Amino acid sequence: MDYRLLSSWVIVTALLIGIPGLLRWPYARHVIGAWLGRLGAWVIDRLNPPPEFDQVADDLARVLRRERLSSDLRRLERIIATDMSMSATRQLGNRIAYAWLQRELERNRSLWPAADRHSWSDSGSDGAEPIRTMNPSGSGAFQHRPRVETIEIGWRR
Repeated sequence: MDYRLLSSWVIVTALLIGIPGLLRWPYARHVIGAWLGRLGAWVIDRLNPPPEFDQVADDLARVLRRERLSSDLRRLERIIATDMSMSATRQLGNRIAYAWLQRELERNRSLWPAADRHSWSDSGSDGAEPIRTMNPSGSGAFQHRPRVETIEIGWRR
């Protein structure tokens, strides 16, 4: 007679009959439930290994972010060059956004040393559009005299 096989069947039978019988008592339910919860968490951790770090995907994401920031910076440069007819609030917002984009590009460049080889300002012919300014005296671009808007920064008393 194989005692190892018999002991395995006794243990399995005891677990299948004993655990439901023990779960009738609240204290046993609490102890067994906590133990089974830890066991289940351990099994799930073993079945789901952490994903491997993909350096190529990370590099691609950084390059795409740098290019998107560069194109946004060029767009804001064109807007700032022609925003003299906008309100002071919009002009200030444009300059704040421009400063933020410059800071993000510098931070992106410092996080990734390979970005120093290619400057974000060396974009070639991409975005080479002439800047159009409005002529207030000639073609009637201003129908009325522009208002001057002031911004008060601080608390009012």
